[in-house]
Amino acid sequence: GTTANDAISVGSAALINATSGGLGITTTNTDVSTAAGSTALVSAIDTALQTINTAKANIGATLNRFQSTIDNLSNTINNLSNA
Repeated sequence: GTTANDAISVGSAALINATSGGLGITTTNTDVSTAAGSTALVSAIDTALQTINTAKANIGATLNRFQSTIDNLSNTINNLSNA
């Protein structure tokens, strides 16, 4: 932004518990000795991948906003130096 009050919020929502348990892959859904167990594991892995992809997108968007702010400030510094 262009004012001193503009801010980029970085909340804990972008952070995830990236452990197997935090991603929903537990000992109760990793039994692949049955078709149902295999299906449950594939479903849990799919959900975990979606969670990770969402977190990556959120972090990437925040990084892009920071880069845009850095570029804007660099341009402002150059313009003021040349004035």
